[in-house]
Amino acid sequence: MMKIVLIGHLDIAGQSSILWKGLRDYTEHDARFIKIERTYLDYEEDIYYSSMMKEAHNVMDQADIFCISEGIPVLEGYNLTEKLSETPFIQELHGTYVGLNWQMLLARWFKNESVYVTHLSTANVREKIGFSIYIPRSVDFRDFPQPKRNTEKIRVAHCPTNRTIKSTALFLEIMGEIEKEYPYVETVLVEKKSLKNCLKIKATCDLVFDHLGKVEQGYGLNSIEAMVFGIPSLCKVGNYTYIHHPDCPIVNISHDNLKDEIIRLIEDDDLRKSIGKQGVKYVKKVHDIKNNVKKWEALFNYVINRKK
Repeated sequence: MMKIVLIGHLDIAGQSSILWKGLRDYTEHDARFIKIERTYLDYEEDIYYSSMMKEAHNVMDQADIFCISEGIPVLEGYNLTEKLSETPFIQELHGTYVGLNWQMLLARWFKNESVYVTHLSTANVREKIGFSIYIPRSVDFRDFPQPKRNTEKIRVAHCPTNRTIKSTALFLEIMGEIEKEYPYVETVLVEKKSLKNCLKIKATCDLVFDHLGKVEQGYGLNSIEAMVFGIPSLCKVGNYTYIHHPDCPIVNISHDNLKDEIIRLIEDDDLRKSIGKQGVKYVKKVHDIKNNVKKWEALFNYVINRKK
């Protein structure tokens, strides 16, 4: 049994908390999760550092391995850098952090000081940091309410954490045009909501627009959550995604065809249902924490054993 300590500064996309629950509930390992900062998304937490320092210090002292989301934090009252110099650790990286810090990450990789885990959202920059291990982002199906569709409206949801990155302005402009042509279509913009409230709203929708990001950027958590509900998701999907997942059922869009693709889907109930069913099947195979936790468990064993 391993003593695994997860540390997440902002817990990007809830991945640290989901992995903690997966390790806790589906393996025999002793997993703990230390959260440094809370956000409006209100992801689940185990140890909140600022109010539970004594317990956090004790847990870190006994750790066999760490998994740190993004950068190594400076902790009040604890020298984490020193601890990591003698304890194996993994860094779970996301796109923006890699884009800003790739030179430092590459230097650390050359020195064999860290093992990196990346997701498809990091595809456009991951080659800059040397070798990284790909594990898909995970969701916990237990977090999701039952879908409750509105039979009178076709609701198109968009849940941006950053309007610029997610192309929100273009989406709203296009939806304004579509609502004039199709009075039964409704735009649902979800911002600054907790995960629980966001999922409640998304459960009532029929389509989800994710983003129009960079060419090789992968789809985000919005698409993954939509597929859990059996909702078609529209997103700009790069070729890197299809290398790993050629059966990805997300509707691939561009700036030029976004409006046409939304209209195609709102006009065809059977198409929405068909893509939705494909999404449920896909997300269970690729993104369910019950499956992905086995990959993480194997990685923790690999990293620990390579240090011996």
